Amino acid sequence: MSQFEFVSVAASLVIALAIARLVSALPSVMNPKRFDWLHSIFAISLVLFSFQIWWRSWGHVEVESWSLLKMIVLIIPNILIYLCALFLVGEKPQKVRSWARFFDSSGQAMFGAFFATMLAILTRNYYLDGLLPGLPGITVSLACLAGMVWRNRVLWWAIVVLVDASFIAVIFREL
Repeated sequence: MSQFEFVSVAASLVIALAIARLVSALPSVMNPKRFDWLHSIFAISLVLFSFQIWWRSWGHVEVESWSLLKMIVLIIPNILIYLCALFLVGEKPQKVRSWARFFDSSGQAMFGAFFATMLAILTRNYYLDGLLPGLPGITVSLACLAGMVWRNRVLWWAIVVLVDASFIAVIFREL
């Protein structure tokens, strides 16, 4: 087993926990009696973003020598995505009566965790790959910071659109 395979197992387990939390909550999130468009779109977006983080981790197969610090830098975004998932769907999603009210109360914490995730991804990309932060990453990071600071559903809609547009741009760039 190579060092990358060893490290990637830990990173994959953490992101799998985030995906499992989100996917297991989808029946509750999509329940018509509790449904909220903003929350639902962000939940689905976070599932797709989680897959993207997992998929892009393969790009680190070329790292020649792994250290504890490099492993931590690789895994921190995954841990933060798990926190985003926890803030987005809670510990007991089946008990949530209104996703709109739930998101209104937890949205700022979720955007704070997403802001931290973006910073961790930008740090990881620089530390492991030597890539300077690009405009999309900086823009999404600043938008999430705004979502953390201001509780405003119109702003949050704009952030969701921006995050999804950036996600789609990355997919098309990699085709």
